Amino acid sequence: MTRSARLSPASAKAPVRYVYAEEYGVFWRLTFAEWVLLCRNALDGSGYRLPVHRELKCVPRGFLKHHDGPGGRVSGYSAPPGVTYVRPIDWGPKDFESWLREHGIDLRPPPVERTKRIDVFHTAFEKRPRLIATLLIDCDVDAALERVYSGTQNVDSSWVKTRGQLGVVVTPSASVRRAGGCRSTSMGDYARVVDPVAGTSCWRCDWVGWTPITSREKLDLVGMAAICDARSATQPSD
Repeated sequence: MTRSARLSPASAKAPVRYVYAEEYGVFWRLTFAEWVLLCRNALDGSGYRLPVHRELKCVPRGFLKHHDGPGGRVSGYSAPPGVTYVRPIDWGPKDFESWLREHGIDLRPPPVERTKRIDVFHTAFEKRPRLIATLLIDCDVDAALERVYSGTQNVDSSWVKTRGQLGVVVTPSASVRRAGGCRSTSMGDYARVVDPVAGTSCWRCDWVGWTPITSREKLDLVGMAAICDARSATQPSD
C-alpha cells in the first residue's frame, strides 16, 4: 500500500478490525487498512472501487434488512452491535473525509522519505572505480561521510571481515571477500551521496576530509563519469 492508515492520539474509539460495505444488497468485508486506503483514494474525487476478492456471497450474519413498507423492496440494512457498516454508493469526497476524521485517521500526507545513501568507490589505485561499500543514513552528510570513512579502515583487523563496521555494508566483489581483505579508503577515493530530496552529489577524499566535486570537468578528469553512472557502479571489478 502506498498510503498507510495512521491513528491520531486523540482517537478513543475501539479499534476497527473489519469494515462491511454494502451496495444494492451486495456486501464486501474489508480490513480496516484496506477501507482507509480506499477512502484516501476517493478523496480526490476519482471515485472508488470495492475489491472483487473481498465480495461476500451472502448477507453477513446478524445484519437485518429494512423494507419500504410491508412486502416492499429492501431499502437498507442495520448492522449488529460492534460491527462497522458503510453504504458508500452515494458518498462524495466529503463523506469519505468525514468518515476518516470520525475514526481518528490523520489526513496529513505521509512524511517524505529522507533516507540518504552513501556509496564508496575505490579509485586511487584501481584501473576503474570499484564500489566497495554503502551506508544508509538519516543524519548530516558531513558526519555520515566521516562515519563511512572510519567504517572502511583496516585498523585492528580487516574491515571487510567485520562485515559492516558502524553500519557500513560491505559490497566488494566475491574474490575480495574470499581474500578476506580490502585496502582502507584513502586520499583519491570517492563517495556518492544519493539524497531522494536534494539529489546526487559526489565527494573526493583528500587530506582535509571529504571535498564536494561540483564541476563537470573535474568529474570527467577523475573518471567520475563511471561513478555517476549507476550501471557502471553495480559492476565492480577485481
